[in-house]
Amino acid sequence: MRLYGLGASSYWIDEGFTYAQAKAIATHGYPLLASGIVEWKDPLVPYLNAPFALLGLEHNAAIMRLWNALFGIGSIIVGCMLARNLFSLRVALMYTIALSMGYWFVAWSQQLRGYSGLLFFLLLVFYFLERAVADRSDRRYLWWACGGVMFAIASNKLGVVLFVPLVSVALALGAYGFLSAITLLIILLGGYFSSFVVHFFSESLHNYNSFYFGHLFGDSIVLIVLMICGFVFSLWKSPKQAFHLGVLYWALMVFIVLSTFVKTGEKRYIFMLFPLLFLYACYGISVTSGIIAGIVERVLSLTRESLARLEICVLVAVFGTFLFVERAYFVFWPQEEYLLEVYTPQPDFFGVYEAITARGFDKGDTIISPFPWMDELYLGRSGYSIPWSLTGKNGDTALVDEYDYYTQAPAIIPEIATDVDLTKARLAIVALRTQGEVYVVLDLLSRRRMSQDLRHFIESDKDAEMLFQSKTGLDEVAVYVFSQIRGEFIRQ
Repeated sequence: MRLYGLGASSYWIDEGFTYAQAKAIATHGYPLLASGIVEWKDPLVPYLNAPFALLGLEHNAAIMRLWNALFGIGSIIVGCMLARNLFSLRVALMYTIALSMGYWFVAWSQQLRGYSGLLFFLLLVFYFLERAVADRSDRRYLWWACGGVMFAIASNKLGVVLFVPLVSVALALGAYGFLSAITLLIILLGGYFSSFVVHFFSESLHNYNSFYFGHLFGDSIVLIVLMICGFVFSLWKSPKQAFHLGVLYWALMVFIVLSTFVKTGEKRYIFMLFPLLFLYACYGISVTSGIIAGIVERVLSLTRESLARLEICVLVAVFGTFLFVERAYFVFWPQEEYLLEVYTPQPDFFGVYEAITARGFDKGDTIISPFPWMDELYLGRSGYSIPWSLTGKNGDTALVDEYDYYTQAPAIIPEIATDVDLTKARLAIVALRTQGEVYVVLDLLSRRRMSQDLRHFIESDKDAEMLFQSKTGLDEVAVYVFSQIRGEFIRQ
């Protein structure tokens, strides 16, 4: 599923960021953007794709997304090995299915972003930590886990929280062992609850915690119950408590970071929790199935062979029920498009730029867009930028000193625009129309977060013609064109 339809959909807005970095690396050897800014954020995927950009393959989405698909496939392999070593072959088989069909896992394996790489190195780090706990005399696993953490950070900056389970396991394997691990738990709990104390009067902190916890405990109740059962049984039965405590500390640290530093209500930021949620849920299913089979065996006095068959049947039934109840988290057949989130817009950029080029986009024509980095990608050049908030908050635009962060495209109006600025923008568009046609691209999210006066002018001006419009389950996007003003009209 990770390779199916890999290039079927156009790049979306955030993938354009990764493309801009990869193109800059191919040109300069390091991510020096056209704006003069060096963008080191999440550099692994851009560096891996820089050779493709150097070969002129950056427009081939299937090629550029290939690394992410391979990371996704690798995650399944590493996850199976982790579950087999930590629990049993049965749990490993269930976990392999869950990872293979997990909606978020498949979706991010088909995106030119760092989340798929983060998932792969996250599982690899926990695999090395499990090996370190299993073979306490071989400390090389801890060093390999440390290397995995560095690659996870290079994939996505949220990988930094993996230092917590690494330190936890290292302490647990040290001289003071369990006491050190419990001390770390107390420190983390203190840090988490102190965030509530420090920001007691901050409504936003409460809202973000409610958002993430509400998503897990409201939308995923069966998954969470099975995960808790599996985690409790693993602490009770497993000799690898140091590993399980490390997982607990890591999950706690994820919420500390999200609650304190990530001020955006996006479910993808807890995406990294789901691989371990699924792991313990699969173990919970295994234990629950064994208990049910044991009760039936006592009632019916089954033979050993019949009991083994019964355990397998119960296991398959419980696991199948789990997949059905939590089917929103799984994809059961290959798809060409995946709906990420409401605030993760995926416009049909193929259609947008095909419509513009089909009309005859010429040297004298101008493009005005909320995402000039996408103009650079598909048209080979940008024009003017429309300021809009990337997160919905004031000031969170892709502008630096009224120029686009990635392309240096000047803003058509300032971030905080006055009536005078709007008048200047209108006059600028008129002046640009004397040189050629002016194209304006707007999608659903940018419409909501840009200057509404400018939006009204673009959508309602008598000279604005709608060239293209696309409404899909992923996003809505439209292209408006202002025809060229001829010299005779100007003189009149």
